Amino acid sequence: MRRTWSLWITVAAVLTLAIPAYCGSSEVERHLREEYRGKTFVLRCFYSADRLEYDSAGTPQGGPIPGDWTSDGFVVVKKLRFDHGHLMIEAERRLVIHLDAKEFQFVPEDEDEKRKLVIDADLGSASPGSEQAEAVLSKVFVTEHEELASMVPNYWKPCVRTAGSGGTGKCRFSKDFRSIPGVAASPAIVGNVPAGCTIQPLAGECQTQRDGGNVPKAIYSPSPDFSESASKANVQGDVVLRLVVDEQGLPTNVHITQPLGYGLNEQALKRVKEWRFKPAEKDGKPVATEVEVSLRRFTVP
Repeated sequence: MRRTWSLWITVAAVLTLAIPAYCGSSEVERHLREEYRGKTFVLRCFYSADRLEYDSAGTPQGGPIPGDWTSDGFVVVKKLRFDHGHLMIEAERRLVIHLDAKEFQFVPEDEDEKRKLVIDADLGSASPGSEQAEAVLSKVFVTEHEELASMVPNYWKPCVRTAGSGGTGKCRFSKDFRSIPGVAASPAIVGNVPAGCTIQPLAGECQTQRDGGNVPKAIYSPSPDFSESASKANVQGDVVLRLVVDEQGLPTNVHITQPLGYGLNEQALKRVKEWRFKPAEKDGKPVATEVEVSLRRFTVP
């Protein structure tokens, strides 16, 4: 009888020691669900993979590739659970659209079109505290103390910063963005894009907007490829670039002044660098000339 009683005491002691850890984990999990589930966040570095794994220091594993912030940057958390010291998050990508003079807004998608994302974050403990869990998640998602505009490519910065500070003209965020950590920014002034020369892909001719003088002519101008995310969003619009056509008719110093997103900016940069021109002339000699290129053939195939 004494042995049996001792055994029950031992079992009771083990159970008593286990209960606080279990309850503590449940409390943290409940806290995280309240703070994250159903809410939209900016994924740090805009990684494009379907599954992301982070170690206990919040370092991404496997070398994920950064994507485009308009197609890979925003995610909505759908489910969240603990699994042996790991925080498992099931999320969905949210596609951002910004066309013509409209504001930045999320694209409505059917359930079967939504891109799924699984995040596996090692919390470094079987029973982590809230602060420990939040510290790891701050390496996964952008926090309210940071600024989205500082993370996007340079050609997006002026417009995104203006949108985050309240917005003017076409540089505005819809109301869906206002509660997302990191979207708000300090007021910024966006400079106007200088007037220049608009070149149509495959048109082979450039019309100046300044004085009608001699300008370069495109003699080889392959069109950019269309991206999957742009096709899904039914995107139609322009990407505007500024470049210098040198004396040999080669494009140099190519940069975007009016972006479109969805991976199309990168496609535009890649293709325009392959273009070839008949250079402008002055006094019968070729001269380097700065021009503006507007790619207007970004339409759904």
